[in-house]
Amino acid sequence: MSIQTSHHGHELLDMMHTAGKTYNRSSLLEDMRMKFGEEARFHICDMQDLTAEKLVDILTARGKFVGTPDAFMFNPSTRCSD
Repeated sequence: MSIQTSHHGHELLDMMHTAGKTYNRSSLLEDMRMKFGEEARFHICDMQDLTAEKLVDILTARGKFVGTPDAFMFNPSTRCSD
């Protein structure tokens, strides 16, 4: 039995900002798997137990990324203060 750690969504945004590169959905999910692990779960202020895929969907819907679906980056001006 493994203990699962939940990572705050800001950890993903920090990873993207530090990398300073553009992503597409597939490359972002791959980098997330490499950094956080295959079974990682995430949380944000108002949601818990999110998969990597669900977190990316939510952040996309909330306008956290700029660019096109094939080449986007985190937009630091959209980061909340939590």
